[in-house]
Amino acid sequence: MKNIIIIPLFLLSTIVFAGGGWVPNKGEGFFMLSQRSISGNYYFSEKGTAVNSPNFSILTTNVFAEYGLGKKWAALLYSPFITIAQQGSGIDQLGNNFTADKALGLGDIDLGLKYNFYNKTFVASASLYIGIPSGNYNAGNTKNLHLGDGDLSQLFRLDASQSFGKNYANIYAGFNNRNAYFSDDVQFGAEAGRRFPSLYLILKIDARLPLYNGSRNETESFGIYSNNLSYLGITPQILYEFKNNFGLSLEAGFAAFGKNIIAAPSITAGLFYKLKKKN
Repeated sequence: MKNIIIIPLFLLSTIVFAGGGWVPNKGEGFFMLSQRSISGNYYFSEKGTAVNSPNFSILTTNVFAEYGLGKKWAALLYSPFITIAQQGSGIDQLGNNFTADKALGLGDIDLGLKYNFYNKTFVASASLYIGIPSGNYNAGNTKNLHLGDGDLSQLFRLDASQSFGKNYANIYAGFNNRNAYFSDDVQFGAEAGRRFPSLYLILKIDARLPLYNGSRNETESFGIYSNNLSYLGITPQILYEFKNNFGLSLEAGFAAFGKNIIAAPSITAGLFYKLKKKN
């Protein structure tokens, strides 16, 4: 699900760990191992209507890392190193026939570099993400299941963040240059959170809109890698931090609107670790 709500922002505050407009200190970072599940019997058609269909599910095991390279620079990695896509058989309400199929393999990897260019009244950073097409776009016996999108993409993104005591807020906007006949798209959203002694409550809103300048035809698999995909996602998240810099994360993503994408919640559970220098 490259660049779809799944590039995590764990910004909470500059004291806890970096993210958004902030970057970690040199030699410090944030690392997370997570499991994400999406499964449902509806998909959003190209017209934005919810269509009943045979069940589709995708399960990914992911690694996310943000590591401070210097005072203003950070490296980022997102890798769904295990992806399982499964599709049931049957006919949807529009009369399209689906064949049962299943595929397992590596997903698409995102590599990023972030630069903090402003740090006064608020914090702002620019990021460049390279989407590596390491996931098989023609997977399964039908060749219609997608473990990735087969697209070497470049996402340029701007983040602006501010902390307010135990609270923080972030807004972002990005342009995703895509290849392999996919349409380019714009991405934007906002995030806010509050810190309690060991608990963090976060709410994220993310949107993605295609420019409809690509010519790739859709396959019968609606999944999460379609061309001209769009959505408005709302994602509440809870994190609990232990005293040894480890913690647990749980989030649930819901699409208020979508086109050419599965219409089902995204549930993610993860274990994170904050790397900090010893005093």
